[in-house]
Amino acid sequence: MEQSFETLRGAVHALRTGAVSSRELVTAALATARAADALPAGERGPLHGVPVAVKDNFAPDPLKAASWAYAKKKHWQTVARRHIPHAIERGVRVAMGTDCGIAAHGTNLRELAHLVESGMTPMGAILAGTSEAAELLGLAHEIGTLEPGKRADLVIARGNPLTDIASLGKPENVLLVAKDGVPYKDTDGLAA
Repeated sequence: MEQSFETLRGAVHALRTGAVSSRELVTAALATARAADALPAGERGPLHGVPVAVKDNFAPDPLKAASWAYAKKKHWQTVARRHIPHAIERGVRVAMGTDCGIAAHGTNLRELAHLVESGMTPMGAILAGTSEAAELLGLAHEIGTLEPGKRADLVIARGNPLTDIASLGKPENVLLVAKDGVPYKDTDGLAA
């Protein structure tokens, strides 16, 4: 297991420094994951990519952000735009995630549209933000899907995200947000 972590650290370093292309890295990671299928259950985790909102087209204002923060954001946007489509194309399971320190509060669902632009289907992007993310976190028994016995975390939005995934990234389209079945945002009284 320690060798796997060292391999991953090396791969990340190679990718960051440009020593390998995303195609080479993703192909190698998938081959490693396929070889790991022979391991007993529990000795490996699922292979996921987590975009962490770096592909977001929103850039910080260079007049308000520190120069190093602006440069870092722009760098990772470029890296993500180059590599995320290759991972999706090769079948890497993707979980949406963010530290949301780089986007205005309430706009992180814009990442779903970026995943679709990168090659995912709208439903694939929704699953990346729900069940795939829950599985990656080891919480699929508790969250990620709406079913009896699980926590009732949900978002109800105006429009159909399967035909307009970008609508989810606009806070004015989010009508209800509930966590554990308790509404925290309910603009149209849907929970009443």
